Amino acid sequence: MIQFFVDFVSWSPPWGPLISIVLFSLIVSVIINLLFYLVTDLKKLREMKEKQKNLQKRLKETQDQKEQLEIQKEMLASSGEMMKNSLKTMLVSFVPAVLMLAFLKMLYMDWAKIGNIISWEKDLWLVHDGAGWFLCYIIFSFIFSMIIQKKIMKI
Repeated sequence: MIQFFVDFVSWSPPWGPLISIVLFSLIVSVIINLLFYLVTDLKKLREMKEKQKNLQKRLKETQDQKEQLEIQKEMLASSGEMMKNSLKTMLVSFVPAVLMLAFLKMLYMDWAKIGNIISWEKDLWLVHDGAGWFLCYIIFSFIFSMIIQKKIMKI
């Protein structure tokens, strides 16, 4: 089974590793966003976001400092509730994400021994001469998560 993944990652060197990390990023993003969908009450989340927008609008419009303090207290309470819901989702998705990252590290670094997936000519600070599996994974996961959340889940 492991040999299948190693062969999948290693095929056709210039594009194989890039295509494989894109697919792995997509799969992990779908799984994590599916967990988010199952754990979170999306209707309540949308209502809280709408409430935050309205409170920010009221805060900008008002000139009375006492009323501004009341609005800020309400915003803080609403933010705390949103944070509590986000924390629950983060805890549920943490274990699969860590396991997948450990698997990808072993796959790309230990088994397939792939260095840079994307290479560039200059030696840049922090990323040196290219992007390895982790940097590529982070970039593609961020893109896919934004697409899934904004376009598909409409959050």
